[in-house]
Amino acid sequence: MNHPLHWAFRKWKLSEEDAREKLKTVLKKDLVKKIIDDELAIGSAQHRLERMDEQIENLGIQRDSLLQHYIAGQRLALALGKNNHMRTLFRAFIKWKKETRDYEQYLLMQQLDRTNLMI
Repeated sequence: MNHPLHWAFRKWKLSEEDAREKLKTVLKKDLVKKIIDDELAIGSAQHRLERMDEQIENLGIQRDSLLQHYIAGQRLALALGKNNHMRTLFRAFIKWKKETRDYEQYLLMQQLDRTNLMI
């Protein structure tokens, strides 16, 4: 009875033997060239990873800057809304004050007319 993973073990064992046989047919010059190519690929991958890290860092800085601009814009919008509200209240107060003054003036004029009629 075979183990459920016996096929994986055989494949690994046979591929190792196939690889050894293949290595015997490869010239040393080709093997050195392959090693150098692999090292260059690793180096370029490492360089790409370093560039990606730099780009991620730059994107983080840009994100922080955009967030600060957004927050500043929201503060300006709130300040504008408060300013408009205060201006509206001030205008309403001025209008109310003028109406009250005019009404008091009207009452005084009526009292003066009544006084003049009495005289």
